Amino acid sequence: MPGTGPFLESGEIARSVGVSPGVLDKTRIRATIRLDGGRLTSLSTFRGTEMSTWTQISLLFLAGGLGTLSRFGMGSLFSSVFPNSVPWGTAVINVVGCFCFGLIAELLPLQEPWSAQARLVILTGFFGAFTTFSTYMYEMHALSSNGSVLYALAGFLVQNVLGFCGILLGVLLARNCLIS
Repeated sequence: MPGTGPFLESGEIARSVGVSPGVLDKTRIRATIRLDGGRLTSLSTFRGTEMSTWTQISLLFLAGGLGTLSRFGMGSLFSSVFPNSVPWGTAVINVVGCFCFGLIAELLPLQEPWSAQARLVILTGFFGAFTTFSTYMYEMHALSSNGSVLYALAGFLVQNVLGFCGILLGVLLARNCLIS
């Protein structure tokens, strides 16, 4: 059934942009197809190859380092401004991280062809080191947006309750068993 209906087989797409079908596994192809009365009138494409694994790892390493340094800098600034109080630095980092994560997660899909690579480096690398709270909150939002509100609430409760319990158990273990 090649060429019937509004869909093209991957082999047809590969041939139309001048690559072998096996290359599609390593290549992102963005195509704009114009149909007039069921006939293909134009096909414009963009080809961009994915980053190598080592390039991804290197960029994640650098972005993670920048996220860590940003967290340290922001935390230090707030600790010096508000000493001996509520940990405002952590709160601000988490809220700013959530805002930026949500903003970037929604904007990057509009910026083809590099959005998948940019999402990986910025969201996983930078914000993964800046705050994992932003990833956690975005995942809860994604669940609730997809209609899984109960799963989002369960995830929220489980991660917060078990996270707090994990901290308590770790502190108790350190204080009672490991520190003499």
